[in-house]
Amino acid sequence: KLNAIMHPAIFEEAKRQMQALASQPYQILAIPLLQESPNYKPYIQHVLLIDCEPALQLERVMQRSGLSKQEAMHIIQAQATRESRLAMADTVIDNNEDLHTFHEKIGHFHKNYINTCIVSK
Repeated sequence: KLNAIMHPAIFEEAKRQMQALASQPYQILAIPLLQESPNYKPYIQHVLLIDCEPALQLERVMQRSGLSKQEAMHIIQAQATRESRLAMADTVIDNNEDLHTFHEKIGHFHKNYINTCIVSK
């Protein structure tokens, strides 16, 4: 019931922010459950997936949320599978390493994407 109230409001806010930032070279929408959120698909031209190994994902969920292993596994299993997320992605950034390495990868992606956006205009 809460999702039925929140998701439309979040979607409308995302659209408002996309319109406000329309002059930027590119925009990133962080949509954790993209496959379960078809309303966003007309607004998306490229899907970037941040991916890590399942064991690391489980560890991070437990660490971040304080959930038990069973609770975290239940949440992960209720979401789209890793395979389906990978199949949907245009670009995958591996996030199996430390935060510094991840930031370097994001910086590299950003530079490449800015160059692509400039060339395509």
